[in-house]
Amino acid sequence: MFTSEKFVNEDFLKKHGISLLCGSELPQRLRGVQCLFVQGNVELLKEDEYFFLAIVGSRDPQGDFESLIRKTVEVFAACTNLVVVSGLARGIDSAAHSIALELGVPTISVLGYGILHAYSTRKEYRQLRERIPQSGGLVVSQYEPYEPPGRSNFLTRNELIVRFSDLIFPVQGKVPSGTYSTVVKAVKMRKPIFCLRNRWVKDIIRYLRSIHYNYARVLAPEELDLDAVQELVTTKN
Repeated sequence: MFTSEKFVNEDFLKKHGISLLCGSELPQRLRGVQCLFVQGNVELLKEDEYFFLAIVGSRDPQGDFESLIRKTVEVFAACTNLVVVSGLARGIDSAAHSIALELGVPTISVLGYGILHAYSTRKEYRQLRERIPQSGGLVVSQYEPYEPPGRSNFLTRNELIVRFSDLIFPVQGKVPSGTYSTVVKAVKMRKPIFCLRNRWVKDIIRYLRSIHYNYARVLAPEELDLDAVQELVTTKN
């Protein structure tokens, strides 16, 4: 399954604080995934104890996107045992992880490359990557620890984000884009999706309406309150 046996060697994994989970060790929602390298709080994989919200979007977001993410995390955390799931890319992903940590909400980062690969030299990326497992979060990858990213890796990563999640929140995104591919995966898996109306997510909303997707909900930002979240949570598969 892996090109080098050292990656499944217990001493190697322990040295780097990594666990390798396979088959029945993975939660039911990840059925079909062979193995995951994980680093951090593996208790977050107890799917019956948490509500997993995927927050995804553009690498180059526009407008006051952070306030949309912050309000969403705050309201969901007020009425669920929330875990924020995202992909650690710059832009929306990094903002989702950072805001979750700031608010004391655990977060799971799903990587499109190996868990020990130095994806970016940016100081902000390195600090955030380190903070997630140190702050009770979890970093996961399907790839060998030092494997660099490839285009197909990120598409597979997007699918894993969807598998992890009870609800998908695309903050901003065009058609086509990585965000759009995540939404398409969610539709194929019949996962609930919700959007907060803004000019930078209108293409995603138009797509969902064009296919008459029954598990999509579009709200104005001011409509997102505890009652709205309770309705969204009840759509959990």
